[in-house]
Amino acid sequence: MKKMIGQPQYIKEVNIDIIESIIAEKGPISKPELSKITSLSLPTVNKVVDTLLSSSRIKTSEIVGSGLGRKAQFYVVNENSGYILALYFMNDSYICSVVNAIGEIVYKCTVPVDTSTKVSALKSTYKAIDDLLSHTKDNAKAIGIGVPGVVKETDIISNIPTIPEWEGIKLKEIIETKYKISTFVENDVKLTTVGFYHNELKQQYSDIVYIYLGKGMGSGIIVNKKLFKGFKSFSGELGYMLVERPSESDRKYIKTRGILEQKISELIQSLKRAEMQQEKEAVYSRLLELLSFSINNLVCILNPQVIVLSGEIVNKEFVDDLRGKVDLLINEEDMPIFMDDNCMTSGIFGIVNLCISNTSSKLQLVKGMGV
Repeated sequence: MKKMIGQPQYIKEVNIDIIESIIAEKGPISKPELSKITSLSLPTVNKVVDTLLSSSRIKTSEIVGSGLGRKAQFYVVNENSGYILALYFMNDSYICSVVNAIGEIVYKCTVPVDTSTKVSALKSTYKAIDDLLSHTKDNAKAIGIGVPGVVKETDIISNIPTIPEWEGIKLKEIIETKYKISTFVENDVKLTTVGFYHNELKQQYSDIVYIYLGKGMGSGIIVNKKLFKGFKSFSGELGYMLVERPSESDRKYIKTRGILEQKISELIQSLKRAEMQQEKEAVYSRLLELLSFSINNLVCILNPQVIVLSGEIVNKEFVDDLRGKVDLLINEEDMPIFMDDNCMTSGIFGIVNLCISNTSSKLQLVKGMGV
């Protein structure tokens, strides 16, 4: 964090970010209203608004008022002031969107990713970015990418079995070098957690756990309204959790993929393939058992208010059945609320939040990165 004392330019940048964010949230809004909300003097607000207008980051909305006196001007964010390119990896493809300055998706597409080699996966990424750039009017503000792996604070990607050739690479550095655009890379499920939390839960809850179940298993954790990543960004990697003694055949997955993730993924695939009702019931019961053990541990350690589940097998019936299993393990007063998320845009808006939080001096100042 930068020191503000003796750095008037940085204070100015913070004031600009604060006022711009308030205009984005509450606009149309007038200068006197901005002054009241921020406790900044009206002359300071005037200068900041003029700066934002001259850079086309905001625009005049309308002139309203009555009587003979001077009518107040109201301001809104200019939706074309900058675009965020969002790439979210899902089912061997990028779900891609161009998002404007007021959070609207103005273009979207799906680009298959060739994960056979490091180079082929990068080429797929370049193809997706090039497509998105063609819809930004040469005004791309940031690139955000959600990947199915752990992203360290050093920007190195690890624990990424879906694209094993990307183990150890710095994707952020590679993309920034090629495109000269600020780029931010984060774990896909953590981004989905942030997006869903902001869109659905932020006004009511401060502590949640988000769990994805599919070809892999991932999780995002919100503690005190902020994304919790742990000291090596490994927090939430539930697939590596041990909920029972591993067999000899399981041990090869302890560090490479995670025993729990391997078992959950196998059970989900078995459930899809099962033809006999008795077989389906047995697989389903085993799946609920492992998940209920995992959630029991999460509740004991984190005591979240809400647990959100997503994935192709997740629906209301599945969530209700899982809650019933967990209810046998935990006292009712300690039980979290269970929800399902079938919204396809949670990951995209998590990426947008990531990009905004890393390009705003206001949010950097208060260390609000992530949520």
